[in-house]
Amino acid sequence: MKMTKHVLEKIGIEPERLYLDWVSAAEGKRFSEVVAGFTAKIKEIGPIGQQKDFKDRIEIGESIVESVRIRWLVGKQRELLEQGNVYNEKLDEDEFKDIIWRNIIVEYDKQRIFSLIKEEPQTVSKISKELSMLKSDVSRYLTGMENTGLVALVDFEGNSPRYIMTAQSEEKP
Repeated sequence: MKMTKHVLEKIGIEPERLYLDWVSAAEGKRFSEVVAGFTAKIKEIGPIGQQKDFKDRIEIGESIVESVRIRWLVGKQRELLEQGNVYNEKLDEDEFKDIIWRNIIVEYDKQRIFSLIKEEPQTVSKISKELSMLKSDVSRYLTGMENTGLVALVDFEGNSPRYIMTAQSEEKP
């Protein structure tokens, strides 16, 4: 839940739209109060999906949540907090939250790059300008994605390499 709320925040959707509470079947009054409270909160926030890029942001969010990197971290949370890493160093909640947040940002940036090179090859310079990212960051992401077969170098436009998504990346970004 916490990770998904981070993803919602990163893609520009109010994290308060996601809510979880535990109510027993014997707590009818409490259930009614929880539902009424959440409904009031959603009415206060207002309608969702009014922005023209809403569908794109949702797709990016889904890709982040489904990414191997994020799923692995979430699966290892208890172990990292209670037992520690391979060096027996235990993380506290804030350290783990920071790791999750940094990795959500990485996945978010990669998905934004994918969205630009899905249809046609783009140069590092154009991607950098379009996404307001440093060329060095775009280049680093693309190199990593090329090494794993998710993107392919097509050619060069001047000194700037042009990349496109591969069929493999459409199967598992």
